[in-house]
Amino acid sequence: MGALLPYAYHKTVNQDFINQFDIHSFYDFDGISVDRAGLLEDPDEAFVERLRILSRAKERIVISSFAFKNDSCCMKLFSVILNAADNGVQVQILADGSTGFLDMQDSMLYKTLSAHKNIHIKIYNPINLLTPWTLNARMHDKYILVDDTYLILGGRNTSNYFLGRTNLNNLSYDRDVLVYNTDTDGPRGTDSVIHQVYDYFDSVWNYRYSKTFDSEISSKNKSQYEQMLETLNQTYEQLRKDSPDIFDEDSYDYVEHTVGTNKITLISNPIEAENKEPLLWYQLSELMKSAEYRVYIHTPYAVPSHAMYQTLELLSDNLEEYDILLNSVAVGDNFMASSDYYSAKYDLLKTGITIHEYQGDYSMHGKTVLIDDNISIIGSYNLDMRSTYMDTETMLVIHSERFNEIVTKAVKEMEQDSLVLSEDGTYIPDGQTEAVPLSKNKKRIFKITTKVFRLIRNML
Repeated sequence: MGALLPYAYHKTVNQDFINQFDIHSFYDFDGISVDRAGLLEDPDEAFVERLRILSRAKERIVISSFAFKNDSCCMKLFSVILNAADNGVQVQILADGSTGFLDMQDSMLYKTLSAHKNIHIKIYNPINLLTPWTLNARMHDKYILVDDTYLILGGRNTSNYFLGRTNLNNLSYDRDVLVYNTDTDGPRGTDSVIHQVYDYFDSVWNYRYSKTFDSEISSKNKSQYEQMLETLNQTYEQLRKDSPDIFDEDSYDYVEHTVGTNKITLISNPIEAENKEPLLWYQLSELMKSAEYRVYIHTPYAVPSHAMYQTLELLSDNLEEYDILLNSVAVGDNFMASSDYYSAKYDLLKTGITIHEYQGDYSMHGKTVLIDDNISIIGSYNLDMRSTYMDTETMLVIHSERFNEIVTKAVKEMEQDSLVLSEDGTYIPDGQTEAVPLSKNKKRIFKITTKVFRLIRNML
């Protein structure tokens, strides 16, 4: 009850925030910003790009993720980070308390990293049964910052499930934005969104519920510690041997692999571990309301509140194109969200939005909103009540027609493996895509869980 009652009602946005909000602040029609942007759609590309920017670090690395694991992806990434720390780079790693409890607290990988003088690890809101009102407030952010030059922000957690293709039986499609600051040495470089993300990170890092990770290496664990150090160093050397181009700064031109933007802006939720005002959803809502003809929402799943349904319905009155792309319940990997959508999709249909249900080989995890032909919004926010009222979330609002064109193409390619829902909730055949069948067992379970989970729907 202590974990549930604080979220029995949903807060609204305070009037001061509403008064100072300016929709025009997300646009700049007068020129090109210092920030260039690239889309990381492929899981292999997303993994390689992380290795590449980490290898270029000279002064500072920040990596914040909802989930860190103990798999080959993390071993490779942290081998590069350890090498950077050995060369004087200051490293800060921030993890959510749930993954910190499940995957990090007894891991020699993270104990070894934290024992390094230049690597500091903190856990946001560690699991504490004595403060049950904080248990459901999680840090859902996913981003990497390197010096004042590079930023990767999106929906990918740090594990094999999202990065690379090490296990084709266990993979999820996702999306990141790469930001490249072209003017790090000049006065305009301070206008980069990278500095906004640093400020946001520092606020979470210094938050009273962000606790230092235990880095003590006991005498009985010293041999394991030394073995882990050796394994990380060997992993790094093998990476350099297998992929020398990743570590060659002259072999990759970020200007060629990115496009210009007019402006990039960070939007986020409050960081407090409590029932939150829906600040990020409010900003998304206002941006979508400003659309002249198109809003396209790409989200893994949809679990809107009553207030969110009202906003979605309001949008349908003024748009020529109004679509949402999400996982079918047969494909989605979030059991609770799929259970809710199994029956709640009819409420979503009533808003007037066109629903495309994804029928691909893997579950998709990307989060994107496209507005007209010049605004792309990408980050960690799902169209559900947890992302709206409970978790920390970060999204980048990118004003750029060229980047919008690139993202639209990626979303449309994924849409080709989807089917549109008719008003009665059945699929409209398109002659090309076949619906992934829902197993009989899953269908039986959903008929039960869709009713049970409605009792705690505001927590999903």
